[in-house]
Amino acid sequence: MLKVGNCKFDVWCLWFIVCGLYLGKAQAQDMGEKHCRVYYPKTQLEQANAESVKRFVVQFLPHTANHNSGVLWKYQTESPGGFHYAFVQTFCGIEVYQSEIKINVDRKGVVRSVLDNSYHTNNWRPISELHSPDVVVALRKGEEQPLLCQKVVVGHAELIYYGDELIHQQDLRSFATDSLVSGKIFNPDPLTTAQQTYGGIFKDNGDANAPWLDNVQQTVNFRTAFNGGFFSLANDYITIMDFDTPQIIPVTTTVPFFNYNRSQSGFEDVNAFYHLNTYRQHLNLLGFNLAENILWVDPHAVSGADNSYFSYSTTPPRIYFGIGGVDDAEDADVIIHEYGHFLSYNAAPQTNFGNQRNALDEGLGDYMAASYSKAINTFGSTNIFNWDGHNEFWNGRVVNTQKKYPTDITTSIYRNGEMWSTALMNIHDEIGRAATDSLIFQTHYGYSMNMNMDDAAYLMIEADTMLTGGKYFCSIFKHLYAQGFLPFFANNPCGISSISDAYEQLAVFSSNAQSFTLRANTSLAHVRIFTIAGKLAEQISIAQNEFTYTTPQLAPGVYIVQALAGNRQQSFRWIKTE
Repeated sequence: MLKVGNCKFDVWCLWFIVCGLYLGKAQAQDMGEKHCRVYYPKTQLEQANAESVKRFVVQFLPHTANHNSGVLWKYQTESPGGFHYAFVQTFCGIEVYQSEIKINVDRKGVVRSVLDNSYHTNNWRPISELHSPDVVVALRKGEEQPLLCQKVVVGHAELIYYGDELIHQQDLRSFATDSLVSGKIFNPDPLTTAQQTYGGIFKDNGDANAPWLDNVQQTVNFRTAFNGGFFSLANDYITIMDFDTPQIIPVTTTVPFFNYNRSQSGFEDVNAFYHLNTYRQHLNLLGFNLAENILWVDPHAVSGADNSYFSYSTTPPRIYFGIGGVDDAEDADVIIHEYGHFLSYNAAPQTNFGNQRNALDEGLGDYMAASYSKAINTFGSTNIFNWDGHNEFWNGRVVNTQKKYPTDITTSIYRNGEMWSTALMNIHDEIGRAATDSLIFQTHYGYSMNMNMDDAAYLMIEADTMLTGGKYFCSIFKHLYAQGFLPFFANNPCGISSISDAYEQLAVFSSNAQSFTLRANTSLAHVRIFTIAGKLAEQISIAQNEFTYTTPQLAPGVYIVQALAGNRQQSFRWIKTE
């Protein structure tokens, strides 16, 4: 029951009020002042499934099965109150535009309401022309005979044409108006909020709820779609769906509240939707458009396994969250990590091939998760997947590893990724989240397949040059060098002088806008010049202690100069501007 002032309304009754007003207004702007009709049949179904409901539609609305008319199932959803089935009317086998029939059934299999947008087709002339999947039957305003029309979607607009005449248009984003809702989430996870480590009363316990888990939930506001009298977890960018097993239909609600506890499937739906949209908004504020295309998300997938992944093999691409162990979509770290794969793919499509290239993506996701959670609460900020991992299910990961590149490279892309995420978090802690995020996302545009992790280090320096003119060079150099991704060079502008024997100075480097000079205490054998993307631009064989390079042919840009003598080598950064 919902209490408003001194009155109490049954939730279903409130739904009729919202639907009647909203749909009545929407249809009045459409095809000849046609209004959605709401019925209250209260009929007990033998079974609550699509086929049973379809039989009910034909019996309750017999005109939908006469005079060339039919009914086509479109979708079904689940809400705390029951199940919701959507159909459209067909005429001569063609979908009738905006003829949705919505059947709402409670959990006991009782039809609680019918919303009817269908037409009586007794007087309609049959349509016999050949047609394709993008055509619909529609009525021009004020007329009674159907027209065979073409439906075209351009951007966010849906257009209905009869020949060259535009007879209807719909802004597909209109659902966002007045669709602010609230819901309960973990922010970012129950352990971080409670400042606890996994164990004791703070355990998964078979997805069971508990008062201490309710106590660390937070109520947040966000925007959702509002269609057909229902709020659903969808917008122009992210849609919560059910496309993988187990088959758990995403929640919808007739009132603007998504309040679930963690034992209910709706909780993971809301948690994933909120955190993904929050990160997307953060990315937009930074000025990046990496998340402008649609993403489908299934918070209960992977056949129940304790695993999650991103896939770009479908259109739109998808994220699958597993529910083994701790449900992955209950932990913002897992949610944001998988979103990182989506963003990386958008920046450099189909480049995630090769062990070290894979590791860079894993490191990006871990960094994104760690920095996102740290912005909310700093407790346990060196651990990734605080709730989902570091427990009896799996060990989780960290962003403060002592491993160094390339010595500690293994076959595990995840453990290799820890070296990259650690370096990024150290940069983050020095220059801040916004600056680091901008640099790393800019860096990803330059990625290619089979690249090495130290290639990404040079690309990050290039990104700093592109975005800030080199403002953060020393912070980047210091931490990437400390993690092993960049070599030491003497007389660097950052005042870094503590080097091991392995990085003993080989040569002194000096440069200007057109040339550079190398001076060594031993005879140099080779000099190699690489682009910032790691492509060899030139190699020179020499046998002298001092070497000067100048050429007008080399394009302006950032280059890596590598000096070699015997088994020793040293690299330098050269910016050619003329």
